Amino acid sequence: MSRYKFRLAGRLAGFILVALVLYFSFRNQIIRQPLPTWLQEQNSVDALVNGANRDNITAYTKAILDPADMHLPKLKCPLPDLSRYKELKPVNAAKSQTQYFFTMNLRECLPLLPRLIGSMVEAIRFLGLERCAISIVKGNSADGTAEVLAALNPILDKLTGGRMHLVLSSDIDPLAAVAGERFTKLADLRNIALRPMLDEPERYSDATVVFLNDVAICLKDILELVL
Repeated sequence: MSRYKFRLAGRLAGFILVALVLYFSFRNQIIRQPLPTWLQEQNSVDALVNGANRDNITAYTKAILDPADMHLPKLKCPLPDLSRYKELKPVNAAKSQTQYFFTMNLRECLPLLPRLIGSMVEAIRFLGLERCAISIVKGNSADGTAEVLAALNPILDKLTGGRMHLVLSSDIDPLAAVAGERFTKLADLRNIALRPMLDEPERYSDATVVFLNDVAICLKDILELVL
């Protein structure tokens, strides 16, 4: 029995030795391999999100408001042929009425904000600032989405002439809903986003509602929805 144990221990030691040799042989090669570009970009976003300090918020607001700013990773959109959408350009309309009502529910989507809200801002500038309103409801988020939206709120409110509506907190959590109630909770969140239209029906009586999900959408895509 003791001879059997000795052989077993010897084989185990040999196996461990071979494993260690292989590990240290390939370890340096693995470490030297560069990260894929997409992973490097995601890491840079994660680093900015961590802590959500003022510099991070400024970086996001700048990336959202300036289409040429590429300091943060965002989907590169093709330049649209704006002549196709000339009929959407401002016409003589009562300033008391809003013709385009942009609305969205957002949750845990900080990396998408530069493209998503950035494209929305581009669309609003094209369609006419005085003709557009924005309503955003933020769901449960811990990634910095709320901080960036809060920083954007006064800027977008001024941009649209006081037609920016932002809800940063809600007790409605679709992910925590019991079976069969998730879609009801999602509908409740959407209704909160649409509430400004119900509160001022005369202002939005002829408005086109542009409901955007948390996706990377381009200016052309939004204008196609409106067309």
